[in-house]
Parts: sequence; structure tokens; C-alpha cells
Amino acid sequence: MAGEADEDRDLTEQGRAELEQQCERLRKLGFSCDALWHSPWLRARRTAERLAALVGVTPTVHLGLCSELESPAGRALLSEAALAGRASRLVLVGHQPWLANIAQHLGAAEVRDLECAEVVWLVAQGDGRWAVHARLSPG
Repeated sequence: MAGEADEDRDLTEQGRAELEQQCERLRKLGFSCDALWHSPWLRARRTAERLAALVGVTPTVHLGLCSELESPAGRALLSEAALAGRASRLVLVGHQPWLANIAQHLGAAEVRDLECAEVVWLVAQGDGRWAVHARLSPG
């Protein structure tokens, strides 16, 4: 809706349809993850809820997915990711520019094509660094 705050915007009808198509593709590929983190913004929460139903994990809200990396919420997210970063498959549902910045800070080298992604699937490399395994983009 016009004038609606970005954090209050829900997925559009088209967005929901695209998410369902992406979920079907992921299901066929055997998509799985160990953790699914999302921002508190409405459309991220809706996306995370649908992905969580697909993989059977409980989504976790992280304010760092809609905050600057230098903020307390951003630092907390990076710290938690570092702790999980030995043998995890982590899905982040967030917003730009924060999502690409987070992935890059975690050591994912392939962030050049994340500028329009809203869901990033990271896989731990075992040395504290992450690699981008997949991404979902709107449209």
C-alpha cells in the first residue's frame, strides 16, 4: 500500500506465488538447512515461515538482518553466525543492502550477485568462513 512503512509491507499476491514456485523447486532439490534466521519485517517473516514449513526448522528473528553491521544487533548476528560457522547450513531472510553486507562479512566471496536477493543460503566451510550455496530473488 502507498505510504505503508517498508517493515510493515506484506508479500504481494505475486510475491506469494513466486515464493510458492521457489519452494516447489527447493523441495525437488532436497533443500535443507540447520537454521533459518529472518528479520522482523513482515514480508521476511512470511517468507521464513513458508521456508520453515518446507524444511521443518523453527525460524528465528534476528534484528541484525535489518540493521547496520556496526549496530549492536548487527554485531550480535555476526557473533552468533561465527559460533554456528563450523558445520552449519544457514538460511538468512532479510533485506538489502544488509543481506549482502552480512554475507560478505561472513566470508562469502560470491556476494556480487546478491544485490537483489532476499533469501541467502550459506554453507559453513569449516574454517569460520561461509559460502553462498543458493539465493532466492524477488521477481
